[in-house]
Amino acid sequence: MYATYEGAKRLARRFHHLLRDAEVEIALHECLFTMARGGGYRDWGHLRRTLAGGRDRRAELGGFLERAILSLPESAVAPATRWIDAELTRFDADLAEASDWRQAAAGAGIWDFVYSIQIVHRAHTPLFRPGSGSGLRVRLSILSRFSQHMGGAIIDSQTLVIRLLGRPEALGFAYIDHPHFQREFARLSQADILEWDSDENALRLNPPPVDLVRARVANRRADDAAYWREMAESRLR
Repeated sequence: MYATYEGAKRLARRFHHLLRDAEVEIALHECLFTMARGGGYRDWGHLRRTLAGGRDRRAELGGFLERAILSLPESAVAPATRWIDAELTRFDADLAEASDWRQAAAGAGIWDFVYSIQIVHRAHTPLFRPGSGSGLRVRLSILSRFSQHMGGAIIDSQTLVIRLLGRPEALGFAYIDHPHFQREFARLSQADILEWDSDENALRLNPPPVDLVRARVANRRADDAAYWREMAESRLR
């Protein structure tokens, strides 16, 4: 993760940027503390004194995630866990080769929002609900594709509109060869759920009511924080 004072600062700044993008209100000094605790230091001052004068000392990777989790506010635990886990994968050659850790790290900040938009759509948008008529499976597959492109999805923090760059036929929709795919895609477009932006070469997914999405994100993060902290405590005993 880091071996020098400057490296630790750069990592903490990247971490701070990730959390701010994920709409977690957190100060930079809290991120510095978390990166220090994760690496096996008591606090940032301990890290600074240990690595003073350009000395190198590689951060302790064993237990890094668990120590970091226990130093964070509840709202930060979910996006932090995914981002740190992806960063740690860089140091495991087998895992790094087998999985796309870059995509996981890139999507860590928006994962809760993209996933929650999908869940709220399924619960509240008529065209995605059970009993909404033929083509439901195709419509749901189109919706789920947005959460499968986590590393390539772009989300507007104010409107929660999600964009996937590229033409629809190049985005890997599971049912694109289905005889009713074009019909169901058009139905979602006519309902203002999907929008093709030819100027940006991007497919947009408009969200369900934003207040429902943000409430879903908050509830999910609280549940995840309780789970991951319990796991972290048990592993560090």
